[in-house]
Amino acid sequence: ACHDADMVELRRKRRRIETVNAWFKAHGLARLTLRGLAKAKIAGLLQARAHNLMLAHHYRTRPA
Repeated sequence: ACHDADMVELRRKRRRIETVNAWFKAHGLARLTLRGLAKAKIAGLLQARAHNLMLAHHYRTRPA
């Protein structure tokens, strides 16, 4: 039973990650146009920050 619960949680996380990746891909951010691991990490962190800000704005402006 514990194993099943772990798998359900893993699927839930993967679904969330793929939703975020799909949003970035739809907005032209699917490929990195820079080189180097440090720059790629910075780009990933900036994308994560942008996504978090977008969600924060969505939750603050939606009707109650």
